[in-house]
Amino acid sequence: MTPAKANATRAKSSYKWPEEFAVVGWTGLGQQILGSWTKVLQADTGMKCRVAHTQDTVQRFKWTRFGLFQLTAGGTTETSQMIEGDRRYAARDTGPFQIRAVWAQSKSNSGYFVRGDSPIKDIYDLKPGVRVVDMRGYLASQRILEGFLLWAKLDPEKDVVWVPATSSDHKAQLVVEGKADVAFAVPSSPSILAAEKNPYGIRWIDCNPEKDPEGLARFQTVDPLVSFGPMFNGPPSAIGHWGTVGISLYCTREQTDAEFVYNLAKWFDENYEKYRKLHPWNEYMTRDSLMQELQHTFIPCHDGLITYLKELKLWTPAHERRHRMNVDLISRYVAANQAAIEMADRKNIKVDPKNPEWIELWENYKKDAGIPRIKMFRNLEDDLPGHKMGSKGWVWPSKLSVVSWAGVGVDCTRGWAKYLEEDAQMRIHVAPEFDTVNRFRWLGHLGLFDLSAGAPSETSQMLMADRRYAVRDGGPFQVRVVWSHSKGNAGFFVRGDSRIRTPHDIKPGTRIVNMTYVASTRIVEALLAWAQVDKKDIVWVDCNNSVENYKAVIEGRADLGFSFPTSPTMAEAEKNPYGLKWIELNAEKDPEGARRFKQVDPLVNFGICPEGGVKSAVGVWCTEGINLELTAERTSAELVYHLAKWFDENYARFASSHPENRFRTREVLLEGLKHTFVPCHEGLIKYLKELKLWTPAHERRQKQNLELVTRYCEAYQEAIRLADSRGLSVVADNPEWVKLWEEYKKEKGLPPFKLFNDLNGND
Repeated sequence: MTPAKANATRAKSSYKWPEEFAVVGWTGLGQQILGSWTKVLQADTGMKCRVAHTQDTVQRFKWTRFGLFQLTAGGTTETSQMIEGDRRYAARDTGPFQIRAVWAQSKSNSGYFVRGDSPIKDIYDLKPGVRVVDMRGYLASQRILEGFLLWAKLDPEKDVVWVPATSSDHKAQLVVEGKADVAFAVPSSPSILAAEKNPYGIRWIDCNPEKDPEGLARFQTVDPLVSFGPMFNGPPSAIGHWGTVGISLYCTREQTDAEFVYNLAKWFDENYEKYRKLHPWNEYMTRDSLMQELQHTFIPCHDGLITYLKELKLWTPAHERRHRMNVDLISRYVAANQAAIEMADRKNIKVDPKNPEWIELWENYKKDAGIPRIKMFRNLEDDLPGHKMGSKGWVWPSKLSVVSWAGVGVDCTRGWAKYLEEDAQMRIHVAPEFDTVNRFRWLGHLGLFDLSAGAPSETSQMLMADRRYAVRDGGPFQVRVVWSHSKGNAGFFVRGDSRIRTPHDIKPGTRIVNMTYVASTRIVEALLAWAQVDKKDIVWVDCNNSVENYKAVIEGRADLGFSFPTSPTMAEAEKNPYGLKWIELNAEKDPEGARRFKQVDPLVNFGICPEGGVKSAVGVWCTEGINLELTAERTSAELVYHLAKWFDENYARFASSHPENRFRTREVLLEGLKHTFVPCHEGLIKYLKELKLWTPAHERRQKQNLELVTRYCEAYQEAIRLADSRGLSVVADNPEWVKLWEEYKKEKGLPPFKLFNDLNGND
């Protein structure tokens, strides 16, 4: 029996669960989520689990406050409104109380939708007279809608026709039936899934603060707790559109029994695999989600949860300090609210959210008491005066330089860089470059940059000085892993009216883009091996950049090109009248073809292209792999340590900044380290050891990878010296030099780089 199972068994046998456990969620989606895992909890513990529901968030918190229910979900906006006694929370029995966090509930997204035939396509298409669904009939506040209208430069009171709704179902119905123009909703809710089936469908209005920071600033004057990013959960119409995103917590009141909360948190943690697939939102009920949110939330933890986290050695002095600060602020609100109510009673002012005299008294009381607004934190050190991110004694450099693939790579980097710049007070220079030879030269040999991404194929080509990498200031260098970068998908695209659907449709005379701007076209040659067509029988169409690449195809000058579905150039290419199609690289249907492909390019794997790129590629078999953030060995170990730590601890903040940044996680990194041939930087190893994630198997693989990279680096310099002694020019288009290098590799017995199946040496 494993230690975890043994502990769970002891907890179950020694702790007597109460007879009943009552939880309350919002009607519809909330019921489904709670019902999915409470049935497992009931079977495991013998408790009778009762799930209640309401459309009214004020009632949910009120019932939890008075002990009618032991658990409810607390999103950041609604919880802050309750603590601040905002609007409908300003009643005598609905204001602030000592709320406490129990566990992570979910990572969720919401957005603003219109009917599919609506003329409103952009947020600035909202004009005076627009009909907006009024949710105040069942919500405490619609601050999130008012912020949206301010973003659109509309006055929520003067410029809008409010259409009252009584529930989320009614809200969706109003838009579908054309009685309202726009509404705010959770895309994965049953009412929205049903609404999407109407003949016109629905469309989501993007709120992208990266493109419109001034609009965001107007929004945040009303609701400063909302974060935005591409939506990842819900119907196809919502995926990829910019909406609100965030992690919500399951909460209870302070008086709830600590031993019960301890055992409930323990049960959530140890039984995740039992309930994770019972509802999509349960995927985020993890210990990692909880720890991420505890860096940012203003909600104190329950004593029972703290006991469990201390037992796991996850509760740090920083958590304790933040917890006390959160308790202090909530206590100030609770005390102030009670004092303001008593003052109103003495003045015979009715304590009612609809009474402007009471609202004025309460708002002025908060100001006079100097109670700050509720806010989210960037990290556990955010509240330290003048703090610069990093461990004690560490100071970030004044500048960090990153060279990225032009287009999607730059967008991805800028997505996280803006947060690191803010935290570290460090300028981050991001340079675009299509040519992978240049990126590696500038990173490794010339030291012009600190970081760059590396896909398995291009990194191996650099280390083996393959083709255009075989130059004096290029070729292998002591490259090191810093963190995960992305999960890459790529493929071969054709114009939508092309007859080419599979590799076997490629015939002699097919016109294929010759990507003169990349170091090697090995992947194209691998495709020809699958198709069993000689490269001599292909008509090659030279293209000097990714824009020429797609234009050659959509203009009919080439039949086929290679690209990334997430690239902005592909999004532009897909707009052509014929659209795009992608060649199916289905390794399951044609394993022999895939085998021939991998004989040419052994560092490529195949899989189904996910959402996040152009629609034409979604669901099509293409190439896939984990890309890593790389640096040179000489980069400061302290810098790499703190970069790794920052990426890990701030994932929740930047994950939604770009689809590729979803994969900058500890889990993706560790998965990549099972397979990669690139050694880890000492700074990363230090961080993984600190987390107790660096194993003897990792150490063995590190030594193996380091040995082969070193052999290549030494052999390449020896070959250059040999070429110099023979008067040979060390340039990639000199066949004599290339022949010398290829023969020297064979003479030294240098094996090609390969990906591993696991850390046990299997390949």
